[in-house]
Amino acid sequence: MPTGKTCRGAIHVHSNYSDGSGRVEDVISAAQTAGLDYLIITDHDKLRPEQHAFQGRHGNLLVVYGVEMKARMFGKKHFLALGVDSHEPYRGLTFAEKLERIDRDGGKSIIAHPAGCFKPWLAIAHRRWKRFPEGTFHGMEIWTYMHDWVKGLRLSRLREQYRDPDHSLGGPDVKLLAAWDALNRKRRIAGIGSLDNHARHVPLFGVRVFPYEYLFRRLLTHVEIEPFTGDVAKDISRLLAAISAGRSYFANNAIAPPDGFRFFAESGDGGHGVGAWLNGGAQALRIESPCVCEMKLVRNGETVMTEVTGEMELRDPPPGAYRVEARLDGAPWLFTNHINVGMPLVT
Repeated sequence: MPTGKTCRGAIHVHSNYSDGSGRVEDVISAAQTAGLDYLIITDHDKLRPEQHAFQGRHGNLLVVYGVEMKARMFGKKHFLALGVDSHEPYRGLTFAEKLERIDRDGGKSIIAHPAGCFKPWLAIAHRRWKRFPEGTFHGMEIWTYMHDWVKGLRLSRLREQYRDPDHSLGGPDVKLLAAWDALNRKRRIAGIGSLDNHARHVPLFGVRVFPYEYLFRRLLTHVEIEPFTGDVAKDISRLLAAISAGRSYFANNAIAPPDGFRFFAESGDGGHGVGAWLNGGAQALRIESPCVCEMKLVRNGETVMTEVTGEMELRDPPPGAYRVEARLDGAPWLFTNHINVGMPLVT
């Protein structure tokens, strides 16, 4: 039975090895101050030995160093390669070849900001992914904090939105959620919450958008995994395996702490947490929240239940891919990965 205990961490962070403002040492220090269990740094098209050397334990923090790669040589579509030691083996390969090689090397590929973000006045032009690759990729960013914030920016409200960014967020893109639901009816595609944090300085206004520690207290991915053991290689392998298997939910911790949240299925052989694929069906789906919120249970992209409550149950759920959305006072708060009930898994 899932216990509700998770490891929480920040995914998709840039240092000054690419276009972030902070030294890796400072990024790690900010993550430690924020009390994270893990941190995944992904600089652009670069993973040198001196960067990879930061991977490992830093006190209670597990640091994983990946790389954000271009899907195409001159394109605006990116993905995260995790569990790889270098960027060099993948240079010059097509997108499909990169995915195949990363999978063969034991790594994980996560599509970055697939909803796109187009703000010419901010020199941002990430294109929406209208189709997803047929090859092996393991997941996608479903909710990216900085992209959500930027999409809602208005010059007339810039000061207000900078001072209170959390209430400028709209949550995951509706079209992306629909595409994710459709994919998960046939195969497991994990979803994560990410930051795409650069902590850039804006000299004109004398501010940083946004400091690392500030965002490390916000949109985090909570992974259902046993506590880390101290064996770095095994801990990283277990963490990435759990993320790619969808054994997580992602939440804006600044809205409310999600500790203790549970979404699980009950079947004849016990309880199964988020990310489970139950070919034989389930007796019930249960949701338990540490606070009363607006809960929505989604099946195959369609809402089947909505309640303002701290607990929800669906008995004898029909076959489908189920996930949960939760809001607090109208603000997007928490989104889970899927539990698949009574459906064949296409491998």
